[in-house]
Amino acid sequence: MIDNHAIHLFELLLGVLIVAAMLLRFWFGRLGAPSLVGFILLGFLVRLLDSQFEFISPPALHILEFLSGIGIFMLLFRVGLDSSMHELVEKLPRATPIWLGNVALSGIPAYLVCVWLLDLGQVPGMFIAVAMTATSIAVSAEIWRSAGALDNPDGALLVEVAELDDLSGVVLLAMALAIAPALHLGDGAPMAVLAGEVGLLLGRGGAELLA
Repeated sequence: MIDNHAIHLFELLLGVLIVAAMLLRFWFGRLGAPSLVGFILLGFLVRLLDSQFEFISPPALHILEFLSGIGIFMLLFRVGLDSSMHELVEKLPRATPIWLGNVALSGIPAYLVCVWLLDLGQVPGMFIAVAMTATSIAVSAEIWRSAGALDNPDGALLVEVAELDDLSGVVLLAMALAIAPALHLGDGAPMAVLAGEVGLLLGRGGAELLA
């Protein structure tokens, strides 16, 4: 049975949030600050108030979480539309050392902390380390874009590094999935499996480039 009262309350809440977002965009624009910061603060405030007074029903909360996920997706989509392929290719040599540093300085410490300090085991530590190497650029790129800094060389470098992080995250995840069973069983063969997986990925990549 449809709860019309809950629907009306959610419509009222959504209307209040839309008006508040418009006001925040105006106020932060007058201050010269990114409006996205105001939106994040608004979401934090709503979640804080709901934890105290529980005025958002579980279905309404699921809808808001879905809308927030759509918003992050749209930010990523907008970053892709604003990207210049020519500038990204030019920045590849400069972005590669930064990307390697990002992966090493985020993945290796995460793995060591999980395995040695938290004693989570090699397999959980490996997947956590892979997750730490990926970069979420949506929020930072939108702030750069609103400041007019995404269309310059530094903005192109930011996008290029983030894209390399995401691509390497996919490759590392494929490798982790390949060697996880061997690590779990402890049969001493993870390096052989890893070598085979690397060869397979390189072969597929070469075939795609030649196609």
